[in-house]
Amino acid sequence: MVRFNVQFSAAFICVRCLGGFTRDFKADLLLSYVQGTDPYLNVEKVNLKKTDIDKVYYTGNHIDLGIGIREAIILSIPIAPLCKKDCAGLCPVCGKNRNKSACKCKVESVGLFTPVTDKKAVRKKVKQRQGGTR
Repeated sequence: MVRFNVQFSAAFICVRCLGGFTRDFKADLLLSYVQGTDPYLNVEKVNLKKTDIDKVYYTGNHIDLGIGIREAIILSIPIAPLCKKDCAGLCPVCGKNRNKSACKCKVESVGLFTPVTDKKAVRKKVKQRQGGTR
């Protein structure tokens, strides 16, 4: 059994404002290294038990610890990185980064990049588009 405590920094592009930023991470992972071949190696559908998830199989006299370190890093990286929790993103009209300065554009449509300031109004517009109550 090996416990990995990995500390690293990574550079990202924010998915909302497209600004670059770096973030420090600490990742912990406990893996069991088992000598032999992976019984699920050539199986299409596998129902893994909780105890199977943290096993790494190896053959020979050496263990590649890089596998565990890579797993700890990959599992800690966010799928959709944000520069900050409340990132305002880009204006869908003029493209200005709303974290740096406000713009005077009027955004009326409900879409992926529309700011949600009035949740009731947004729900009403979504229902209207879906053919619900008007």
